[in-house]
Amino acid sequence: MGLFGSCKNATIKNVKLDTVTINLINSSGYHNTYSSIDGTNIYTGGIVGYAVGTTIDGVTLENISITGKTQSEAGTCYTGGLVGYAASGTSIVYSLVGSGTVNGTSSSVNGNSCVGGIVGLMKDAGSIRQSYNAAAVNGGHSTGH
Repeated sequence: MGLFGSCKNATIKNVKLDTVTINLINSSGYHNTYSSIDGTNIYTGGIVGYAVGTTIDGVTLENISITGKTQSEAGTCYTGGLVGYAASGTSIVYSLVGSGTVNGTSSSVNGNSCVGGIVGLMKDAGSIRQSYNAAAVNGGHSTGH
């Protein structure tokens, strides 16, 4: 969930958003992920929930409030200021999360949360260059600024 739910091999360039609010809560049995791959994980970001091979260049977010929460039995919450989950060479350059809060939690016994000011989780040769986060970041299991 984000401005774009998911992107594959896309370029998002020179976007500025002010006053962004995203609240995504996944409770047991309710599939509100970007797609129902397994129905337990959620992907929340200010720009993209789930990005594959995507370039984000020159994006600025100000005054954000982004919250991702999963209550599924074994779900993982991927929440980031710009991107919730970035895979397969996703690149973020010259981008800014200027102010606000990023929150991500899993309230289930077996669940996890991956929360970051720019990206919740980045895998498979992704990169972040010359980008900055000034938002407060709150989470459980794996939280970074």
